Amino acid sequence: MLQGHKSSVDWPAIPSAADAETLALLCQFQESEWWSEDKILDCQLRQLGPLLAHFQHTSPYFKDRLDPLDADLRNLDFDAFRRIPILTRTDIQEAGDALLSTAIPKDHGRLLHTASSGSTGRPVNARKTDINQAFHRALNLRNHLWHKHDLSAKFATIRGYAPDYALAPDGKYLSSWTSVYKTGPSVVLNSTRCTIGEQLHWIMKERPPYILSYPH
Repeated sequence: MLQGHKSSVDWPAIPSAADAETLALLCQFQESEWWSEDKILDCQLRQLGPLLAHFQHTSPYFKDRLDPLDADLRNLDFDAFRRIPILTRTDIQEAGDALLSTAIPKDHGRLLHTASSGSTGRPVNARKTDINQAFHRALNLRNHLWHKHDLSAKFATIRGYAPDYALAPDGKYLSSWTSVYKTGPSVVLNSTRCTIGEQLHWIMKERPPYILSYPH
């Protein structure tokens, strides 16, 4: 059942603006699952074209990469797309800030920083916006629904957080997994500030049906 965000209105639930955005994206994802391959490709190119054109004009790195294509990126076709050089991990690390757009649309919200764990060597640093976060929320919820997770159960997450957050032995208790639906509790533990033994003890104490963590 949807989680309402207006006092004294439980059903039909009125979602928050962010949750309504998540549900709108989820609805479009569920519809597009059944499209033909050609229709999906057409929509992908229709989105990629303006995106690439934006970076061609606002990113020094992408300008050097895309100018030699001599293609109308706003009307991108698949042949032109296939000529774009693949961006490698090393490319991203060496390009640094030259990779970034100098004119991020204001309606995309905050500019946020993210990075890989560095478990395979030098980490990859990247930037994202609130638009990226909106897609993340929708895709994460889609994953739960695809796998028919019991939303009333407890969900545990063991991963890296800020140094003073969700520390062992207790971790952090949250009332839900997602603000969109009514769910069971969510418990989190900071893996960068505890041992494997402390993680095991915490799992045995919490006994969650679902655990999200990482191989390393």
